[in-house]
Amino acid sequence: MNPSYLFSLSESKRALYRNQPDLAQGLQISEPEEYEHPPFVENAALRLWYNEQPDRYMTHWHNATEMIVALENCYTVTVQNQIFHLQPGDILVVPPGALHSIQGNPKGEGSRFIFLFELTIFNSMYDFRFVRSAFSNAVLINQTTCPDIYEHEITVLMQCAEVYWSDSPIRILQIYSLLLQFFICYTQNLLAGKISPNAQSQLANSDHKTAIQTLLSKIETDFEHIPSLEEAATQTGLSKFYFARHFRICTGHTYWDYINQIRLKKASQLLVETNDAICKIALACGFHDVSSFNRSFKKDIGCTPSEYRARNK
Repeated sequence: MNPSYLFSLSESKRALYRNQPDLAQGLQISEPEEYEHPPFVENAALRLWYNEQPDRYMTHWHNATEMIVALENCYTVTVQNQIFHLQPGDILVVPPGALHSIQGNPKGEGSRFIFLFELTIFNSMYDFRFVRSAFSNAVLINQTTCPDIYEHEITVLMQCAEVYWSDSPIRILQIYSLLLQFFICYTQNLLAGKISPNAQSQLANSDHKTAIQTLLSKIETDFEHIPSLEEAATQTGLSKFYFARHFRICTGHTYWDYINQIRLKKASQLLVETNDAICKIALACGFHDVSSFNRSFKKDIGCTPSEYRARNK
């Protein structure tokens, strides 16, 4: 049972949270499997609702991450045909692109927070791939599934609500700082083996994950022999379709997007640590020519290789 003192609201807080600070309401989903354009706060890829309405949200999807925090009474949420019965204090993280629906309490009572936000602003950070992998499927966080970190995680989200309804001129920045703490805490504990990924949050078979990790270790030390998607699938004992699917679950990336990221990471290191010509670095990292290297580097890193070297040398 989740300790209620961590997420209980005083009457004054309820009254405050009932007034949406940006005067916007959530969208009503009327058609099954409808795409919802996330109604973010103006100039920010984020929105938070305190919801007491017994609304039922039909099956829909969006490109934003959604987080549901049950505060009072129960909610049933279906994500990609998996059913979650949320108890008070439960946290459910729904990944971008996942079909999901929310069934309210039959008695029409209850309350919940709904967070909607984009995390793509962190995609250029190489380490963020671990976060994307950890949350590539729906994740349920409560006292039972994550006893060691539950108090931290629910406290961080309640702080997000306080900041959202504050008059801080940098409240969006503060909320993203808190969200990073939330995701980093879970991911660190998952990587350390302190959280056991269950069937609801991880679809990849452990043998498949081991095979993919072995493949990646080879690739990161030999950029001259990058296997094609078909060759990579054969090496891991999977069909092309299942390899692509499990690879994305394990890394949060498509195969070639991931390859490009590790190439660019290695190139960034060589630009700073050596005086090698840019053309030599491009070839050493698996790029066929300097122009494609420059184009890819600027797109992902935000500057040319020469500019990067000048800034960081």
